[in-house]
Amino acid sequence: MALLSTPLLALIFALGGTGLAWLWFNSLTIVAIVAVLLLIMIGWGLGALARTALPDRPVRAVQLMDGQVVAIAGTTAAAAAIAIIIGVTIVAPEVASDAPANVKQTAAELKAVLTAVATALSAFITSLALKAENIDTTIGDRVKAMFYDAYPGETPAATAAAPRPADPKRQRVLPMQSRAEQAVYSDGAIPDWSRPNRLLRAKRLQKEIDEGRASVPHL
Repeated sequence: MALLSTPLLALIFALGGTGLAWLWFNSLTIVAIVAVLLLIMIGWGLGALARTALPDRPVRAVQLMDGQVVAIAGTTAAAAAIAIIIGVTIVAPEVASDAPANVKQTAAELKAVLTAVATALSAFITSLALKAENIDTTIGDRVKAMFYDAYPGETPAATAAAPRPADPKRQRVLPMQSRAEQAVYSDGAIPDWSRPNRLLRAKRLQKEIDEGRASVPHL
């Protein structure tokens, strides 16, 4: 599953937030909540499946981890919807045109205060969600942590990169200075964990595993 482009993701999140807000204002709150929870559960499930694919199927694990964009979309759309609801709900009451001047002034001041409050709350809620441009980095960091857990290297630097997991049967210790170890721990030929590079790492590692040049899992 390829990640969508950043502008398209941002548009999807915005439309998703608008849709959830529409459901809220049309007394379909339960539908909105169920939709968000369903997306989160799908993303969580794909992440769990990715973990079961390791250590023998790293390419499959990377492909499944990309599916976590579904859960991120759910939470981000929910944050956008909350921001919209706050902006619409927190409004000052209308004042009649023939109201006294002091009443109009008080109403104007109240409107300014409520607008500032709504803006601040909306900004705070929105800041809690991931921005579209940060999603690939976030997923890459999660894949990197999973690989470091599943493939401890024999070199001290590689082994110290992450603590060993509780179940050693889910590990494959990579031979020192092997191509398999370089696929996971190298920051030179493959500089980061962006989607193209984490998929490249996984493909190189899968080749080494298939050809028997990576050590077998612990027994």
